[in-house]
Order: sequence, then C-alpha cells, then structure tokens
Amino acid sequence: MDPKTLETEAQSAIAAATGPDELEQARVRYLGRKSELKQALREVRDRETGMELNALRERLEAAFAEREGALSTAELERILGEESADVTLPGEPARRGHYHLLTQIRREVEDIFLGLGYEVVDGDVYMVSLGRVYRRDTIGPTNFPIFHQVEGLAVAEGITVADLKGTLLYLCRALFGEDQQVRFITDFFPFTEPSLGVAVSCFLCGGEGCRTCKFTGWIELAGSGFVDPNVLRNVGYDPEEVSGFAFGMGLERIAMLRHGVPDIRLFWENDLRFLAQF
Repeated sequence: MDPKTLETEAQSAIAAATGPDELEQARVRYLGRKSELKQALREVRDRETGMELNALRERLEAAFAEREGALSTAELERILGEESADVTLPGEPARRGHYHLLTQIRREVEDIFLGLGYEVVDGDVYMVSLGRVYRRDTIGPTNFPIFHQVEGLAVAEGITVADLKGTLLYLCRALFGEDQQVRFITDFFPFTEPSLGVAVSCFLCGGEGCRTCKFTGWIELAGSGFVDPNVLRNVGYDPEEVSGFAFGMGLERIAMLRHGVPDIRLFWENDLRFLAQF
C-alpha cells in the first residue's frame, strides 16, 4: 500500500461526497475495519511506519469530520431557504391529557364519603384513607401485587352492623347504579368480628359465571366487619360506650366493575389506546 496514493484517493472521495450516505460509504472504504489502512496498521513492524500510518489516519478522520460539518451546514441552509415557516401563524395547540381512570375513581369515592360526613385523612374516627398498597399476590385478571385501596373506619356511640351494610350499599349504589346486585356473606378478617365480605354481580357475564368471576357470578369488592372490642381497647376506647366498623376495597376492582375492564393488568400497561377511553 502506498500511503500517499491512498491519501490522494481518500481526499478526492471525501470532496466528491454530496450527502451523508456517500460520505459514510467513503469512510467505510478508507477507515473501516477491512480498509487497506486498517489492515496495514495491524501488520506494522517498525516505529516509523506506524507513526506515518497513524498520522495518515488522523488526517483522514479530520477530513471526514470537516466534510460532515460542511454537508450539515449546507443542508440546514437549504431547509431554511426552501422550507421557511411563517412565525406569525397561530401554533398548533398542545394536546391536554386527562386523569388516569384510577385517579377518577379515587376522587369519586372521596366525594361520596365526604358527602356522608367522613373526612379523607389519616386519622382514627369516621375516616377514609386512599392510597397505593403492595402485597404478595398471584397475577391474574382480577389480582395484581400493586393496587390502590380505600380503607374506611367509623367509631361512635350506637353504631351497628346495619350502619356498616347501609354505608357500603350506599357506596355501591352511588358507584354502580341501583340495578347492580350486591351480596354480603360472612367471612373472616383480622381485627373484626363479625366479618362480612362484599361482592357485586359480575359485569361481564351478568352472574352466569365466567373466567373473570371464576365462574361464580360474583366479583369480590370489599372486606369489612365490626371492630373487635380488643382493638378499641388497645387505642383507648371503651367498647362498652362506643362501637365501630371498618372496611377495605380496591379502587382497581371498582374501576373494573364500573367500566367493564376485563383484566386488572390493563391499568399498569400505560397503553394510550386503553387509557384514552376514560
């Protein structure tokens, strides 16, 4: 390989390149891994030859960079000259997003309880607290290890199980309408006795049974119960004077029942085709 001849050819190819593609083809030919120059550099056996070839490589790299800059400048000037924009024209309005479906449900649940006289706070009497929670769970159409929960607690004189059922029935009617069937069944939950599970008729099959409701016709909505007297004592209440109830339900489950969402995982996939519907 004759370094001077190679440099002359390379400089001519660089100068003749009229666009990024032609320049890249020349770069591969003269500086690529299989180029004559790179092959010669791998076979160098003496210091003088190595210095000469490395100097040639540096000159060619500088020439390619300079030509690339010149082509970019020329393209920018062409665009500014041929595709000039009228800056006095009104701009396109930016698309505004909207609240995630779960945020919409959370705010509606808060409004329902505020209307019942509750406070949406982290407190200990007549309160609801809404937020994200985590638990070990098998992922499926109605279960996910990350979800949003509304926890409620009411403690006062004269509270009965009827107050618990009335509150949750009111919530279900406000969220799902008067026609949605609601079922209370005895259950077990820590810190409450008696305990009640709350289920709503399946929105997909209308109670006939399907994969989403595990072929029962019902979808569990909430766990609830009457506060155990020992719990009241542990926080300074006299169970002979006051009583109370507590409940917890997932906002994702509410959203699924309200809008017919068949799979809880859709809330976490951030697919705009799904989110833009609500």
